[in-house]
Amino acid sequence: MRSPANILVSGAAEVFRSARPLNLPTLLFSVLVVLGMCSVAISQTVSTRVSGVVKDTAGATVPGAKVTLIDASTKDQKTATTSDEGTFSIADVRVGTYMVTVEATGFKKLQVSNIEAHVDIPVVLNGLVLEPGGVAETVAVTATEAQSLIRSEDAKLSTTIDVRQVQDLPLNGRNPINLAGGMAGVNTNANIRTSAINGLRGSFSNITWDGIEINDNLVRTDALFGSNTPSVAGVAEFTLTTQNAGADEGVGISQVKFTTPRGGSSYHGEVYDFYRNDKMGGPLALPRFGEGGPR
Repeated sequence: MRSPANILVSGAAEVFRSARPLNLPTLLFSVLVVLGMCSVAISQTVSTRVSGVVKDTAGATVPGAKVTLIDASTKDQKTATTSDEGTFSIADVRVGTYMVTVEATGFKKLQVSNIEAHVDIPVVLNGLVLEPGGVAETVAVTATEAQSLIRSEDAKLSTTIDVRQVQDLPLNGRNPINLAGGMAGVNTNANIRTSAINGLRGSFSNITWDGIEINDNLVRTDALFGSNTPSVAGVAEFTLTTQNAGADEGVGISQVKFTTPRGGSSYHGEVYDFYRNDKMGGPLALPRFGEGGPR
């Protein structure tokens, strides 16, 4: 009589013998499917876009102007040229502070400083006005004079918690996602494990960290719980989209996008110190049951 182990081994061998060999077209199709899935995952970035229109003092658009976007931290530059309608667009802009310069023949150089780029929040510069003069002359303005405050490129309803808020606001447990409880449309009931966004189920939200999904796919009873817990030191900022998220952002009606802190041209870091007061941190005096004295 054959043992159960021998029966299992012989059955598995028969399955492998009866299986058809994998031909080349099938193999190539499988590889393309896998690569396509990888490209979808990579496309979930946490960058933004800077766009706008350049005009002269008479209100006419200026085609052919050179627009330079300069990173204030790393001094990296990206350039674009305005179209016949005077518009420009610079994609794949990381979170940070930037300066924009605009140059065109017959006009003074325009310099716009302190432009803040946040995750998934498009930057629109509609107040770029060039004055007649030589390119050796520079007109300096701030972002408040040139940057549009109304989101006109899409209908998303988003709120951003920036790096200063992440570092300065009080947090119980040092988890930045707790700050989402104070945003409009979020109901946390004093606990993010029972949170809901706009009354929807927890499985209707999508949490990403630098474009990588960190949802807890096992327990999806709440909208703000991920398998990886963000920390104050590991998060630069995050944006919560509560309505009208784009189809290119993956699953989830609401989106929570975290970004890690960026590098710069200078050294920086953090130092921690753990302190426990010996007057308050000692053992508590508990009564001895049956003896009436302290233990």
